[in-house]
This record gives sequence, structure tokens and C-alpha cells, in this order.
Amino acid sequence: MQQLSKAEIKYVVIGTWALKKKYPEDLAGYPVKDCDLIIAPLLRSIRQTIAVLVKNNWSVTVWEEEIDATVEMNFLQGKFYLRARKSKLTLDITYECPFIPWQELMRDKQAYSGIPLASTKHILHLKELKGTDRDKHITKLFRSTETAGLKPKL
Repeated sequence: MQQLSKAEIKYVVIGTWALKKKYPEDLAGYPVKDCDLIIAPLLRSIRQTIAVLVKNNWSVTVWEEEIDATVEMNFLQGKFYLRARKSKLTLDITYECPFIPWQELMRDKQAYSGIPLASTKHILHLKELKGTDRDKHITKLFRSTETAGLKPKL
């Protein structure tokens, strides 16, 4: 993420990784297998992201097919995200998010240690839409403590 920030690529971090950054004590023991980002839905931004990652020895794929910074939008449309891997690290980078407008994500983001994180409201909304058992568990805990004005106890 530091390399993306250095290259002035606009992004926000979502998912459990972002929640762990915001609520480290509450989610300290909660395992995270990857980090989810959303980038601007523009070919220029997608290509720039791929170029930075490849330059820093990440393998970048779309649906398990390796790609590089010359990728065309017609190939990407409808596939929603890039996956970047380096050693045991995985970044899932969404470029098509039909649920929250890009401008709204950027407006409401919050920086933690220089890392742009989506708002908790947006993160929980996306988790509710994804609907895995793990996501349901996290959103239920946040929603129940939110109404009581408390921080989540996970």
C-alpha cells in the first residue's frame, strides 16, 4: 500500500483488514487472510496500480489470468477486481464497485497511520452485501454495539 500511496494512486482499504486497523484491540485475535482495496474505476488508475505492483514484484491476475499494465478495459469489464500476490500476501483490488459511488468512498475515507480506510459505515455495508458467515458475524457485533453507543467487543 505504501507503494500505491507513493505513486499517488487513489484507493481506500475495506474489509476486515480496515476494521482491524480502526479497532485493533477489538479485532486483535481475528485472522485476516488478505487485504481488500477499492481503486478509481478508470483504466488509467487500473493500469497505474498494476504497473506499481508488478514493479514491486507482485503477481497480478484477473480471474487467475496473469495481466500487466497494458490490459484493456474490455477485458476487465464485469470481472470486478484484480488479485495481487507476493509471497504469502494477497491484495484484492476492486475497480468496479456498483454499491457505493467512488466519490462517496473518497469523501468519507479516514486516514489511519497514513493509510486511507473506508468509513466504518461503508465497510459494514459492503460486508452485509457479501454475506459470508464471517461477515455476518462481524456486522452483527458492530451493529449491536453501535446502537448502544459502544465499541464492539469481538
